[in-house]
Amino acid sequence: MVRYVRQRDTFRCGPIAILNALKWAGAPVTAALLPEITAVAGCVYPEGTQPKDFAPALRAFGEKYFSVGTVPLPSIRAIENCLREEDRAVLVNYGWFNRDAGNALTGHYTLFTGVSARGQRFTAVNFSRGAGGSAQGTTSTVSRAKMREFLHHRKDPEESRWYPGSWFLTKK
Repeated sequence: MVRYVRQRDTFRCGPIAILNALKWAGAPVTAALLPEITAVAGCVYPEGTQPKDFAPALRAFGEKYFSVGTVPLPSIRAIENCLREEDRAVLVNYGWFNRDAGNALTGHYTLFTGVSARGQRFTAVNFSRGAGGSAQGTTSTVSRAKMREFLHHRKDPEESRWYPGSWFLTKK
């Protein structure tokens, strides 16, 4: 069983997602790599990591361990189908309007590593339910209804970008 790294702050979900994707793929990495990933991914407090910086960092660190395909505005069915294939995972950057931050659009990166036989539950690493922007544990089960809520298309009015974005991973 993979021992994933828990996010311990409110802004480093991007670097944690990359680190946990490496762990999922079998890379011999530890949390000691987090400062380097944070720097390469351009992650800063309090904004976190922008998707334009996340994708190149994901590809650079994962180059030996997995291939990456970008899927903008993924459907729940596309994610489910990917997760049913062997040696596949999906990183999703989803957004919600955060009432605690003046209704600003807030984003979060989560690694999905599995789906139940009937497709009603998804296995997530570092999933956030929107409470304060930080994750509620290392690994959790997310219902299809909750996935549908977080995969709802939202536009960031300040940056003209849409949520969610996703990266489909295949182990090498």
